Order: sequence, then C-alpha cells, then structure tokens
Amino acid sequence: MNQFCLTVRCFSEYETIELAKKVSFLLKSGDIVALDGEIGSGKTFFTRSIIQHSIHKAQEVSVPSPTFTMIQSYSGLVPFGNLIHADLYRLSNPKELEELGLLEGDYKGVVMIEWSKNGIGYLPHFNLIISIEYGEKERERIFHIEGSKSRIEKISF
Repeated sequence: MNQFCLTVRCFSEYETIELAKKVSFLLKSGDIVALDGEIGSGKTFFTRSIIQHSIHKAQEVSVPSPTFTMIQSYSGLVPFGNLIHADLYRLSNPKELEELGLLEGDYKGVVMIEWSKNGIGYLPHFNLIISIEYGEKERERIFHIEGSKSRIEKISF
C-alpha cells in the first residue's frame, strides 16, 4: 500500500470540525484509526466532531470522553454503521487490551483509538493515523493524517 501523509493546520474549532467532516467521508466499515497527541490537543474533540457529523440528523447524541470508561460505542452512523471510540490513556499494560475485548472478532464499523501508542504490539494495522500537535497560536492545531495515498488525496481544501 502506498502511504501518504497530509499536514493540515487548523486555527479554530470550526476549522477542526470541518477537517473532521472531511475525514468522516473517508471512513468505511472495518477501518481502525489511531489518534495520538498530547493531553488536551483535541483527540476527543476531533472524534466527537466525526461522530456528531455522522449521526442520523434526527438524533441528539452525547459524546463523552472515554478516558475513564475506556470504550464508548455508537451505532447508526452514516455511512459506516457503528463506531467504537476507545481511549487507551489509562492502559498500564498493552495486554489489558485482551480484557477490554477491543477488536475481538469481525467488527463491523469503525474503531477510533486515542492514545494508540499505549497499545503497541497488541493493535492491528491502522487504516489512518492522525497525530495532533499544538501550534504556535492559542487555538492552532497541526494535524498529520497518514494513510493510503488514494484516500488522503480526497481531503481537499
């Protein structure tokens, strides 16, 4: 697979939401997405934006951070069906992933994993890797989005 990395600077929450919408159109059932960055960099906000954009318009949905529950599940998302939002920040040992049951069986949907580096050695291949950094300005965030060239090229600005 031909990997490609796109770097995008967002200077506001609005721009981050717009980027999340574009990424949501790339997702398909079976995708596993890694999200990494410092505390408070916007991993949960980005995932929340994807979920809220993808949920059926008639539904209101609360999207809490899974930091303490470690896993939150959502169903009925368009176009990929279900989504698991996992946060591995509190994972003390990658072997704990087995106890969580994350990625067991043939999951139909998208799995988005914050702090994915905490599960190295136990997580499968990622379809997209999103790294978020703080920028120089207060609300600026720098997104590095890595995946197949054919997918990443579909994000246009």
